[in-house]
Amino acid sequence: MIKNVIFDLGSVLINNDPSEYIKSLGFSEEKTKALNQALSSDATWHDKDMGIYESYKDCIPIFQKNHPELTEEIAMFFQDGWMGKIYHPIEENMVLYEKVKELGYPIYLLTNYSVDGFAHLEASYDFIREVHGKIVSSHVHLCKPDKKIYELLLDKYDLKASECIFFDDNLANVLAAEELGMQAVLFTDIEEATKILEQSQKQF
Repeated sequence: MIKNVIFDLGSVLINNDPSEYIKSLGFSEEKTKALNQALSSDATWHDKDMGIYESYKDCIPIFQKNHPELTEEIAMFFQDGWMGKIYHPIEENMVLYEKVKELGYPIYLLTNYSVDGFAHLEASYDFIREVHGKIVSSHVHLCKPDKKIYELLLDKYDLKASECIFFDDNLANVLAAEELGMQAVLFTDIEEATKILEQSQKQF
């Protein structure tokens, strides 16, 4: 019986693809791809999500050291206000969130996010503050798919894994949730996710 719904944020409810933002800076297609690839593949992003750094500003010189050919582009990327240009709700996916809320399910967040990235979301969007509970990787120094972060959520809010449905866009994260006994959904398509929710709703 499903009693609780758990959402990941990035690429599920919140956009985290910087491609359009990078293009808006006036870079060519080739430079956009190179910068996107350099930043997304850099282990420093994971370190941010682990809470090793309190601010993205601490990471800029590290990114630049790791990618000296993109020093100027990295500085431009991290100009003031960059988070607001990237991290915003995915409107079509928020329809699913609103449906879950309308059905009366308690909603929880389990997300890999940096300290300042999550602070930006929490300050910007009401729904982030209104959920029943949340576990953020940088707050607890654990990242999905480490099972310990799932267990923290379950223990903190006294949830039973078998009564939870979890939506995430990363297969490894989904598999980890399933191993703990949750119903987990690989979020790739809003229509498919909605169909699965409706099937689960029959058990509610």
